[in-house]
Amino acid sequence: MGGSSLGWTFLAYGIATGVWAAGAPKSSRAAAPLSAAPVTAWSVSFGAAMLTSLVSGRMGAAAEDEAGLRAAELVAMASDLLFVAAAGFAVVFVRKVSAMQARA
Repeated sequence: MGGSSLGWTFLAYGIATGVWAAGAPKSSRAAAPLSAAPVTAWSVSFGAAMLTSLVSGRMGAAAEDEAGLRAAELVAMASDLLFVAAAGFAVVFVRKVSAMQARA
């Protein structure tokens, strides 16, 4: 996993911000630019999930007793919860982009 997994997170963030910018309203009637908070929330939670998953894998591999394995499992569960949050933010992101494109 390692650094390449985190690299994919940055690549995905770049693509997502490009999609967001392309879907944003171009009209001068828009009072303020549309916040990219859904993109940022998704990216941060996804990156945190990837990093936490990496840490749990390394903890599990280095565990020498049952307590170490339990700690690795707890970190893995936190990673899973972060992936669930990232999925929720991804749904919000896609729905908002779809709504922006429907208005265009």
